[in-house]
Amino acid sequence: MRIIFIAKNQTGVKRIFNETEIEAWTINPNYTNYKGDKQDELMLIERIKLFAHKDTTKSHSCDFEWEKFTDTCFGHHAKSEKEFIKERTKNTSIEGYKVVSETNYNRYKKAILSIHNNYPLIDFKAIKEKPNHFSRQIL
Repeated sequence: MRIIFIAKNQTGVKRIFNETEIEAWTINPNYTNYKGDKQDELMLIERIKLFAHKDTTKSHSCDFEWEKFTDTCFGHHAKSEKEFIKERTKNTSIEGYKVVSETNYNRYKKAILSIHNNYPLIDFKAIKEKPNHFSRQIL
């Protein structure tokens, strides 16, 4: 059984947003499908997604998702490792996915967790001290 690591790192115009996604998949070459054909079994182990957006000091957004799978049925329909890599790395977005080493996967993971943990919190005292702005509600 082998493990394959895949990463996607996409940065927007003027670095306003950063979307990073990493995945780890196991590949079991000794698998027989329900029809009796030999093929590779591809199972997802871990997926981490981070979307961080910072337009101005008024607008911030940070979405974080971490999925861990053990003994799951979440797999991929590809019949071989080569077919899986070809399908996952095709250019579906600005940069697309790429196969990375375990070292680079762990670097991505460390960077994603660092961004998420160090993201600024809301200062509620500053919001309470601001004067009320005139606003209208249209019914």
